[in-house]
Amino acid sequence: MNAIKHIECFEYDKIPFGDLFTAEHREQLFKLNKDKKNFFVGVDRGVKCTEFVGTVQVNDLRITVLPKTSRYGDTELWRSTLFHLLKHTRELPLHKLGYVNSKNATFDLIELYFDTFLSSLEQLIAKGLVKRYRTQESNQPCLKGKLLFNQHIKHNLVHKERFYTAHTTYDAKHLIHQVFAETLEVIRQHSRSQPYKSRVRRTQERMPELKRLKITKAMLDGIRLDRKTAHYAECFNLARLILMNCSPGLNLGEVNVFGMMFNMFDLWERYILRCLQSVNSDCVEAVKGQKPNDGTQLSFWENRKLKPDITVILKNHSRLIIDTKWKVLKDKLPSIADLRQMYAYHHFGKAEKTLLLYPSSDSSESGSFEFKPFKSIFQKNSDNLIVPEYISQPCCAIGEISIFEDNDTKRLYQPAELGKLILQYCGLEETTPVTQSTTA
Repeated sequence: MNAIKHIECFEYDKIPFGDLFTAEHREQLFKLNKDKKNFFVGVDRGVKCTEFVGTVQVNDLRITVLPKTSRYGDTELWRSTLFHLLKHTRELPLHKLGYVNSKNATFDLIELYFDTFLSSLEQLIAKGLVKRYRTQESNQPCLKGKLLFNQHIKHNLVHKERFYTAHTTYDAKHLIHQVFAETLEVIRQHSRSQPYKSRVRRTQERMPELKRLKITKAMLDGIRLDRKTAHYAECFNLARLILMNCSPGLNLGEVNVFGMMFNMFDLWERYILRCLQSVNSDCVEAVKGQKPNDGTQLSFWENRKLKPDITVILKNHSRLIIDTKWKVLKDKLPSIADLRQMYAYHHFGKAEKTLLLYPSSDSSESGSFEFKPFKSIFQKNSDNLIVPEYISQPCCAIGEISIFEDNDTKRLYQPAELGKLILQYCGLEETTPVTQSTTA
């Protein structure tokens, strides 16, 4: 059994061919690119990482892609930062802080998800798996249920003492447990540790005997947890995440590539949303994300709508719209496209203030956001000529915020602390953070 090899890099880095990474690995990596998600793009004699971060396994090679907000990065620092973001955006229901603070360079996200899923499933098995009624067709020594005449004649022409029936059975063999069983098989295929394989095997032995099933996204979307299975939510969400990050056909053993990858633009947006929602404020009524039918989508043209990243609704009925960007702001100037987006939010969303929020790795760069007015071309001067004129109130700001409290210790802000800071930089009144969790 080959030991797992590791490559650790940052987003937008190039991974060249070498002793660890080969052309065969590159071809396998491209199988993960699906649903318009390009985790890696091909370059001359290698691949280039994109905005996706996380861990990918190709045969006996694991590639970990870390985020960063500066040209140079410390892998240990950004590894703990990635776990911090995943934990507080609830992409990772993890309470074992030893994993988050691990300084082991070979530790990766895949093992973390696998271990969390196994622990969750073992707890469900210990409590007792939920049983459901299902219809089963089989040959029985007694008449039970509905007699299927065609099948009965076909199978029991000689054995007159048997009955082929369709009857109701109450057991644990249902679709949710098949999802768990397929997830266990994925973990078994990708685990290189013999003790870990033994743990998976013991868990499989405690599960009911289930037929192999190709799990599709439609199947997972169709599963609804009811009152009896509400405590399955964490385990099911992890299983869904693991299975949906397989390349096509992996859960039936066709290929050997697997990835747990996250779009940093989405992750940054959800993290800032979580930070703002963690703050108790006397002036904020609600903080909303991009959920449909929550009143934050803006009518734009016919049935097209604008969808702001974050909408802060104040108690005086005014709005602050925040658009997050996970990219380094060059020369302190945003792109024209980003400014046009802010103008549209201000005009159509009737937002009192709009904010473009960028990340910064230097905590000293963070400070109060300076809101400036847009110009309007719909005004005329005394000569009846159309000229630019400022809208009366400053309404748009460009902001940079660091997730590190100071440059020396690189201590990460807790969500409530960072949310409070953002509101203060926007000129809102003093806020009080809600109860905070332990630093990740």
